[in-house]
Amino acid sequence: MVNYGLGAIYTLREYWTSTTDVLLPKLSWTVSIVLGNVSILDKTSVIAHVVPVRGDSSTAIAAVASTLQTGCFDTDGTSIPCAGTGQDGELQKGVKPPATRFTDNSDGTMTDGLTGRMWSKDANHMKSDPGWDKDGAWDDGAVSWLHAMDYITKLNSESYLGYSDWRLPNILELQSLTQNNIDNMDALIAAGFNLDIQRGQYWTSNPYSQSYSAWVVQVFHGIQNGGQTPVWPKVEVFPVWPVRN
Repeated sequence: MVNYGLGAIYTLREYWTSTTDVLLPKLSWTVSIVLGNVSILDKTSVIAHVVPVRGDSSTAIAAVASTLQTGCFDTDGTSIPCAGTGQDGELQKGVKPPATRFTDNSDGTMTDGLTGRMWSKDANHMKSDPGWDKDGAWDDGAVSWLHAMDYITKLNSESYLGYSDWRLPNILELQSLTQNNIDNMDALIAAGFNLDIQRGQYWTSNPYSQSYSAWVVQVFHGIQNGGQTPVWPKVEVFPVWPVRN
């Protein structure tokens, strides 16, 4: 049992959110209180639980971002009027990003106007750095977690794009690039990022506590490793997307 000072929350695996997966509207987003991973479940599932919330975070020190969801859906995935549903699409809580969220700095970097983070425009630079990647399929940019960390060190030693303070993003930073109501890969490509459509999952800097695994975020869907397994063994291979600031 975990107590956050707001009453006891039993560490049951999944809790419902008010947000529908618009790409698969028969499903709704859930969060595991135990692991912290975000996933999706059929709306008729009976394995998720309920924890109420109230108020608005727009003036908080660490404000919660809006999902930008505006539609509402029933359990069959059919669009319905939002009034009175209490769904995310009706309430639209959270801080909205600026109208133009990402700025191309014309130097190989992109700045996120919502978080202030600066990202490498190339989301798999290692792929164009032949000879460095010897994990799995050579030179595809996907490496083990330890080699991902080593590659960030290499970029900093070379002052990649003029900066020497690059790092592997943490799980929340990487997930902040995604929204729950769009095809994120298409949106990020349209914003100007160079994404390999085959490489939708990226390493984060977060190891899984006292484990041989680390967290991965699936950028395509905005969930942590597809909502199936929240972590992967550190010897698995995923690409590296540097961030700074």
